[in-house]
Amino acid sequence: MDAQIHRQLANLEVAEMALRQNLHGHVQDATTRAHLERALAHVREAFLSEEGANARSVNQLVRELTGMERFFESLQTRTDGPLRRS
Repeated sequence: MDAQIHRQLANLEVAEMALRQNLHGHVQDATTRAHLERALAHVREAFLSEEGANARSVNQLVRELTGMERFFESLQTRTDGPLRRS
């Protein structure tokens, strides 16, 4: 493995660890949490790309993450809405 690629992978691992630490630090602000989660997804995708795996494009990743967020929001709305039964 090329030395530059090895350094980049090591830097991505450090970035992932830092993001995880911040997320596990009980982030109170929803906007901050959303940014950290999105950043973590991008770092993971960059890691895959750098290893030569078939990584998604930035636009594709954003579309898929947005779709998942909307899905989870719809589930939350269903459980919190007026149709909820005890």
